[in-house]
Amino acid sequence: MNSNELKTLCERACRIIFDGEKQGVRIRKYFGGTVKGVQLNGLNFIQQNPNADSEYAKQARMGMRIVWIFRNGKYLARFVWDHQTLAIFGGLN
Repeated sequence: MNSNELKTLCERACRIIFDGEKQGVRIRKYFGGTVKGVQLNGLNFIQQNPNADSEYAKQARMGMRIVWIFRNGKYLARFVWDHQTLAIFGGLN
């Protein structure tokens, strides 16, 4: 998967998780229902818990869309989208 394909998947995951678009995908809930996630193309996209005590949680509370990406239970990347700038941090392989 190249970086453009991953960005497209991340944008789709954000629309599902944050905007409530169904797109025929099951939304999973974590941490007592406070965090949502979705599985797309074998990757798990899990939103940043805004109630956590971290810099990422603070950014999420300020409106940043932060999604953690995992493959087979292992961290792959972090996706940050503020509706203007889209960035992926971490390994893409």
